[in-house]
Amino acid sequence: MKEPDWVSCTEEELWKYVYIHFNANECLDQAAMVAKRHKFDLNKVKKWCEGEGGAKHFEEFKNRIEKKV
Repeated sequence: MKEPDWVSCTEEELWKYVYIHFNANECLDQAAMVAKRHKFDLNKVKKWCEGEGGAKHFEEFKNRIEKKV
């Protein structure tokens, strides 16, 4: 069985957070949870967010994954 692409999973949750505009913090929380548990390329996620107009949201995501909580 092929391992899931965790970057795509993280991007999907960030996309929901960025584009639904409901301040869907549960999507940001899910993206951070996946990111904390699996290896992924943070720079790739950053570039993706910036390309989608979500630089501010990337910073929120980065702050969540850097928390030790």
